[in-house]
Amino acid sequence: MAATGLFIGASESWLLATKQTAMDRYASGLIVVSYSDSGSSVSKQLTAPPKEIIAECNHALWVLDPVVYKNLRRQSCFNSRYDTRSL
Repeated sequence: MAATGLFIGASESWLLATKQTAMDRYASGLIVVSYSDSGSSVSKQLTAPPKEIIAECNHALWVLDPVVYKNLRRQSCFNSRYDTRSL
C-alpha cells in the first residue's frame, strides 16, 4: 500500500495525534463503534482503516521533515555484483 499524500500540509502536532489515535484504535481492535438503547441502535465505521491512516501520517511526517522522520520511510536496498569473469 503506497501512501497517496492525503495528509500533506497538516501540522506536525495534528499528524502525531492522528497517528497515535489510529495506533490506539488498531491496538484495541476498535474499527466499528456501536451503541444501542431502548431498541434503537447506532453504529459508526471509520472512514479509513487504522493501518492506512498510520501509513498516510508517516508519509506526511516524512515530507514535512525528512531528516527527523527518516525512519518512517520504507526503503528498499538492492545490491548486486555482476561479473563477466570467466571461470
